[in-house]
Amino acid sequence: MFRIGIDTGGTFTDCVVFNTNKHTLKRYKTPSTPRNYSEGVIKALKIASEDHNLTLQQEQGKTMGL
Repeated sequence: MFRIGIDTGGTFTDCVVFNTNKHTLKRYKTPSTPRNYSEGVIKALKIASEDHNLTLQQEQGKTMGL
């Protein structure tokens, strides 16, 4: 199983993917798209999913701010 976290900011969108089976963490960074932040999020998800040979599908989302 993979756990994915995304943080979008004014300059970059950061994505981290944790492989719970292998206990590995990989980081990705793409430019943010302030006119439509979802574009930067989708781009980061595509790069991460291709790197892990995953297919994107909607599952479940949660937003947490600390």
